[in-house]
Amino acid sequence: MRPKPLLLVAAVLLALATGAGCAAQIDREVPPEDAIFSVSDMKLLDGGRYLLLLSSNFDRAYDYGRVSVYDLEQRKVVSSLLVGSLGGRMMLVDQETRLYVSTREENRIHRIALMRDPQGLPWLVYDGDGTLDGASRGTRKEPYAMATAEDDSILLVSHLRGGEVMAFLRGEGMEGDMEAGIFDTDPGVTDIILDDLHRVFLTVHRSAGFIGVLRLTARDDLSVSLALSRLPLPLPSVGVDIRDITASLVEPSVYYLTYRNRDADTGTETPMVLKTELVGTEGGFALEHRWSTALAGELGESALVPCGDGGEYLFTASPSGGSVSVIEATSGTVVGKVSLDDCSPYQLFSRVDDPKKRLFVGCFSQSRVAVLKADCAADDFMTISETIP
Repeated sequence: MRPKPLLLVAAVLLALATGAGCAAQIDREVPPEDAIFSVSDMKLLDGGRYLLLLSSNFDRAYDYGRVSVYDLEQRKVVSSLLVGSLGGRMMLVDQETRLYVSTREENRIHRIALMRDPQGLPWLVYDGDGTLDGASRGTRKEPYAMATAEDDSILLVSHLRGGEVMAFLRGEGMEGDMEAGIFDTDPGVTDIILDDLHRVFLTVHRSAGFIGVLRLTARDDLSVSLALSRLPLPLPSVGVDIRDITASLVEPSVYYLTYRNRDADTGTETPMVLKTELVGTEGGFALEHRWSTALAGELGESALVPCGDGGEYLFTASPSGGSVSVIEATSGTVVGKVSLDDCSPYQLFSRVDDPKKRLFVGCFSQSRVAVLKADCAADDFMTISETIP
C-alpha cells in the first residue's frame, strides 16, 4: 500500500529539517589550530618574539578564519582562536592586552583578550562569555580598518561598502563597548588613522581624489558627534583606489599613500606613491605635496622602517610583480627592489622598536609570510631571512 501523500510530505520535511541541522554542524570545516592562511594583518609583540597573525580564509578553504600567536624563536603557533571569515584588520589596545578583529563575512568585529600563562606565554581568550559569539558585535557592511583615540577610550570602525564610520565608547568586555554613533562618509574607506598632532582622524578611499578629515567630540549623553571635511589630494592627475595611509615615523602629520594615477587624456593608470603633509590653515587644514613616485605593476600596501637619525625607508608591495620596492623617504627615490619567489606580496608590517629591524611581508595567495632584513646600516639590507611557517 502506498503511503498517504500528506504523511510522505511530512516525513520528507522532517528528514530535511533534522538532516540539514546535522549537516550544518558536521560540515563546518574548522582550520587546524596551527594553520596560517590568507594572512591579512600582522602585529609584533614582546620585543619582537611573537608575531600576531590574522588568517582571513579569503579563499574559503575553511568556514572560519584564525588569529594566531606565532613564536618566532620556536617557529610554531603557541595560541590561536577562531574568528569569522574575510578578516580585515586587527587593532591592539589597552597597552596591548586587548585585540579587536574585523571580519566581513557576517559583518562583525571580535574582541579578544591577550593574556599570559604562568610562564608569560601569550594566551588568546574571547572577551565576554568566552565564546566567539559572545565576543562579537554586528556592524554595517564590510567592516575593515579601525582606529582609536589616544587614550583608547573610543574605537572607530570603518566600512568598505558604504563608507560608514561607527564609533564605540569602550568599556569592560564586548557588552561594555557602547555604540556611540554611526557617521556617513564617502564610500570605500580603505584605511583610517589618527593624526596625533592635530587630533583628527584621516580616511582614505577607493576614490583617491581626497582625504576625509574627521573631528570627534565625546558628549555627556555617552554619544559622539563628528565634523567631516574633505581635503583634495595634491596628485599629479586624477587618482583612484588608495590602498592605505602610512604615517611617517619621524615627521609629524606626514603621510605616504599608494594609489593608481589615471591620465586624464588616455585613461592609462600608473601605480604611484605620494608623500604629503597635513598642515593647519585659517580655514581648517590643507595637504601639501612633498613628492610623487611612479612604480611598476599593481600596488599593495606600504610600511616604514627607520634608518639612522631621522631617516626612514618606505617599502611598497607589488602583488603582480612578486616584489617589494624600497624608497628613500626624503627624496622619493627608488633605491632597490626585493624579488620574492612564488609570493604575491600585499600586506606589509614593521615595528619601529623591533630590535631585529625586520619587515614582515604577507604572501597572501601562498599563505605564508616572508621576513626581510630592514636594517639600512647592515650589508644584508633588503634580503630575505626566513619564511613563516
